[in-house]
Amino acid sequence: MSFLVELRRRNVFKVGAAYAVMVWLLIQVADIILPIFKAPEWVSQTLTFVLILGFPVAVILAWAYELTPEGIKLEKDVVRSESITHFTGRKLDFSIIALLAIALIVVMFDNYAWIDADPLDGLVDVSEPVPGFSNRAAIAVLPFLNLSGDPADEYFSDGITEDIITALQSIGIFPVIARTSTFSYKGRAMDVREIATELGAGYVLEGSVRRGKDQIRVTVQLNNASGRHVWAKNYDSEISEVFAVQDEIIHQIIGAIEPELMQAEISRASRVRPEDMEAWDYYLQAAAIAPTWGGYVNRTGQLMTIENLEQALELLQKAIELDPSFADAYTLLGHTNAAYGVWQSAQVSDDIFEKIIRDAFEYVRRGRELSPFSATTCSCYAYFLAGGGLPEMRDLAAALEIQEDAVRMNPANALARAVLGKVYQVLGRYDEALLETRIAKRLSPKDVDLSYFLTVEAAAHLGLGDWESAADVAKSAILLTPLNFSGHAIRIAALYAPGDTDGAASALEFMENSVPNFSVKMLFDAPLSESLAASISPRLNLQDEPRYRQAMAAILEDLGWSTDL
Repeated sequence: MSFLVELRRRNVFKVGAAYAVMVWLLIQVADIILPIFKAPEWVSQTLTFVLILGFPVAVILAWAYELTPEGIKLEKDVVRSESITHFTGRKLDFSIIALLAIALIVVMFDNYAWIDADPLDGLVDVSEPVPGFSNRAAIAVLPFLNLSGDPADEYFSDGITEDIITALQSIGIFPVIARTSTFSYKGRAMDVREIATELGAGYVLEGSVRRGKDQIRVTVQLNNASGRHVWAKNYDSEISEVFAVQDEIIHQIIGAIEPELMQAEISRASRVRPEDMEAWDYYLQAAAIAPTWGGYVNRTGQLMTIENLEQALELLQKAIELDPSFADAYTLLGHTNAAYGVWQSAQVSDDIFEKIIRDAFEYVRRGRELSPFSATTCSCYAYFLAGGGLPEMRDLAAALEIQEDAVRMNPANALARAVLGKVYQVLGRYDEALLETRIAKRLSPKDVDLSYFLTVEAAAHLGLGDWESAADVAKSAILLTPLNFSGHAIRIAALYAPGDTDGAASALEFMENSVPNFSVKMLFDAPLSESLAASISPRLNLQDEPRYRQAMAAILEDLGWSTDL
């Protein structure tokens, strides 16, 4: 007991505690600073070893020496009555409290600082021109401002912006940044030059829409990347002539950016438009709340809800009733219906689930039939044919032909590129899939659906047997959108394949917390890659030539998950 009393009197415990906290802080700081200077791993390991080795030295020195007004002396040379260890002990208390406060700040920063950071930063390199466009500068169309005085008209100005983007994308001479990237700046006051830099755009189009009872005024201004005005113009027309106004804006943009473009190319911007303006209005309202391509969020980045899906389906049905030839409404209805079926798959019977998907497929097929040159209608139809629907719907040859044509006709459409990447991935053409996802990301570096682009990229890495890249890219996808069940599944498979069952189990737990209604029926039904099959087959009882969905069910079951297949 006297030995413990003496340890306390000499402040050995306090010195040990202060040293331990200080070592932890130094290691954390080193983890941040050393990678900046590209220090080799052995530097960090050596530093940690030396600091840990110093602990017993610090304790021994605290026992053997004492701080006095005359300096440091051997403890045995200090007269007990003149000892000031109680004063130094109080100073050590304050030091320990200060170090613990700093440690708490470091822990909070490490765990929560990412919340205020842009999760898209660093995921896409926008410094290089978009591949495939002869180094032409990209154009970004920012969401047009709603000056109508009624916030409920927001969907109308958004719809006009989107139609202009879609028409420009179909021209194919220069790259056009996707709507879902440019709309990330909605409501934010930013300098045009900053936006151009962040998106890698050479031109930025701004505008506003003032909608009256029967009249509409559209104001447009085109700037280059340095912020200089290229041209600006006001357009006044009847609301029924809104499409003619859009065509005129597109001609003006092309004339300002690429004077040498042929009229034949300009005419390619024309597309199938609805006959009924009220139907178009219903469509725009639905598009504002319908799911994006991945089906995890809507266009504002808000998590998808069953209520939003049902409301969008109702609006789209009204649009089609008013205009039975409205191709975009059919396509969006099919996509929304499929998303509704996916998110309900764990709650409904197989028969009901399959009926929902069949109805969705028919809507999509009808949309593509009505508008065979639209990137969106082609992409949605090809996705079903590639494995996004039921087994009897699969036709990989048709999916490839349709989507390659869609990209040829709409080379600047990020979604078309990503879906072509998915088709290539399903076909086992993984390098081509990676190229298409790279182009898609560059065309839309801040896309609300970037999580989907990353998922296709991760799936291609999985097919190549590059487990580390697949897991890393999938992790980025699910950090962007935690509801991304496909990204979760790929990450689990990428960890499980090389034998990291503990990591795979942890990833499964993360998925359970992020996607509470997960069902393997939600996964894309694609062939299983040779690399993944070779890795997992010896450990799992798989049937001959298993598909991805069945293989994932076996992996999840081996990890303790109760599957529905």
